[in-house]
Amino acid sequence: MNILIVAAHADDETFGAGGLIPLLVKDGNNVKIILASDGHIKARTEGIYNIGAFEKAVAFLGVTDVAYLMLEDQYFDKYYNNSEFL
Repeated sequence: MNILIVAAHADDETFGAGGLIPLLVKDGNNVKIILASDGHIKARTEGIYNIGAFEKAVAFLGVTDVAYLMLEDQYFDKYYNNSEFL
């Protein structure tokens, strides 16, 4: 079976489905994770990139198929109804 998990921010996949993902992989399912964020957290700090931590987490969970939308973290609303993005 093909399973698609969409995570807005790095760590959402772990908090939301971290217990289920390894079981799905172990059972032979094709699991893909799409990360919407660019991983650059700058809302409360000067800037922290957490893509590396995300990649380590999904590897630990057993997922090898990952895609990145690279939307600016904490500013998803700027893409709403934006014909250039769509």
